Amino acid sequence: MEKKKALAYKKHLIEAQQAFIDIMEQKNAMPPAELKRLKRRFSVDEIENAYQEFEDELRDNCDKYNNFDFIYSFLRTTFRDLIRWENDNPDLIDSIIKGDYEVEYLLKLHQCINDNFLFISRIADQTNDIHEEYVKKYYEHVKVLVDNEVDETYSDTPNPLFVFNNLKAEIDNQELLPDKKLELVQQRLYDFLQWQKAFDKKEEWSFGGECEYEITSRLYPKFEAMCRLEIERWKAVLNTLPKKETALNAGTPTPKIRIASRKKLDIIKVFSAMYDLKWFTDGNHMPLTNKQQLMDAIAEMLGDDFKSYSTNLSQAKDKSPDVFLKPFEELKKASRKYLDID
Repeated sequence: MEKKKALAYKKHLIEAQQAFIDIMEQKNAMPPAELKRLKRRFSVDEIENAYQEFEDELRDNCDKYNNFDFIYSFLRTTFRDLIRWENDNPDLIDSIIKGDYEVEYLLKLHQCINDNFLFISRIADQTNDIHEEYVKKYYEHVKVLVDNEVDETYSDTPNPLFVFNNLKAEIDNQELLPDKKLELVQQRLYDFLQWQKAFDKKEEWSFGGECEYEITSRLYPKFEAMCRLEIERWKAVLNTLPKKETALNAGTPTPKIRIASRKKLDIIKVFSAMYDLKWFTDGNHMPLTNKQQLMDAIAEMLGDDFKSYSTNLSQAKDKSPDVFLKPFEELKKASRKYLDID
């Protein structure tokens, strides 16, 4: 029975819990280099990666032994000594927000640790029949992934609107005022929940109580929780601002931007070229590898539909090179004019 990744996941959670305590206790006294190291090592993504590696290892064990009793014993013996963290209380959340020190990171880390410890208490507890039923459902969930991983592929990719890192990039826009940041997150969360009710279906089990939906658990496992944390953050920020300042910050709505008539194909050509030059990155700052994802994001920004961009490009290539390259030549002329070269 392989357990290397399980032990690494367990160790990572214990160390993450200690890192949270150290940062809370030391606050501004912690050396910047040490804080940076802890934030990098115990980010939500790193904890999620540790869990995913454990689940991959567990999947291999399920495939190899195909016996629930073996797997249940493996989970109990591996995690039974891991004490569940009991700091999920409003006072602690208040102290993080009021402390105004690494608020975003500490809130995310706090919830992530709690969720993972709750999950472990469910899979390792021998005293509760309800938990055994939970483990059975979790076992079946992992087994389904084992049985389907060769035959089943997912062609659908996450909607960029419901990827939290993308939303966070929008929120971090320095020109966006706090009340607009709050409004943006609230609206995006509402859109997500509306989509979820309309198109997703509930699973029979949920990991850590975070999600009961099939597509959501696969494509957007943290989106709702992270949005709610972000909403609490900006509500707290707005409560600290003087009412006069808040009123002055209320600007006029940004007008909608639309593509000029007959220029949609030119826009597609330009953004396709920029994609090929790797000018865009994903939420993890890695080169974007899905052109449709880029086109969907551009379409959302410009209020249009680029679903057929590939067909449009193919049809445009059938025309003469001069016709296809016309928008690039026009951009070149405009650039030279801007530089007063011509």
